[in-house]
Amino acid sequence: MATAEHVIKLDPYFITVHTMQAMFQQRLLAGDLPHQLGATEKAAYVREQALALTVEVGEALNEIGWKSWAKPRPTNRPAYVEELADVFIFFMNMMLVEDVRPTELLNAVKDKIAVNIKRQDKGYVIDHTTKCPGCKRSYNGAGVLCARVAPINANGKRKDRWCMDHGHIEVPEDRCPGCNATYGPDVKCTPETPVDDDTMRAPWCVTAGWQSPPPGIKKTVRTSDEMLG
Repeated sequence: MATAEHVIKLDPYFITVHTMQAMFQQRLLAGDLPHQLGATEKAAYVREQALALTVEVGEALNEIGWKSWAKPRPTNRPAYVEELADVFIFFMNMMLVEDVRPTELLNAVKDKIAVNIKRQDKGYVIDHTTKCPGCKRSYNGAGVLCARVAPINANGKRKDRWCMDHGHIEVPEDRCPGCNATYGPDVKCTPETPVDDDTMRAPWCVTAGWQSPPPGIKKTVRTSDEMLG
């Protein structure tokens, strides 16, 4: 079976075209590179690049007989490659907006391919307990600060999930904060339990382990109903 190391190789030509595109965007932006734009201008820029990329993907599709209800036709390969070039150009612009370098991107691609291979080897079972219920990011994703359990909430009683976008998310007292399973005879997770008058033992989840809070996080409590509403 092929490994991620065999799949990803850095083509030096990628660096060349990436540099060319950066210089071209700097010319169009009156001397600024995309990552040097202000927050408002950057948001408008990346939104336009994403929309343009989507359109170009559609135009590439038009060069292939992809419609199951239509009569098959040969692919116009030169036109298809030209449309893919447009897709790649707008994709590079989305890299430039946060100064993502080719090596950085391909390392991320290599890591993600390794994750995907591992998921497929395990049958690729979708486990919602690995994602934050607030922002839907994976807990172990790059740059994700969400936690299954956050510090004691405003009531000073319970420890809840914490989302980097939404703050505290209330978890029902009868559910495990790690996997969201309802406590009962068939569930091996254990809730927060007192050790003595001054000490509480953190909840333990059979899926996620000990649910200890991350240090230094203080956010306003928001219930899941408030977030969904």
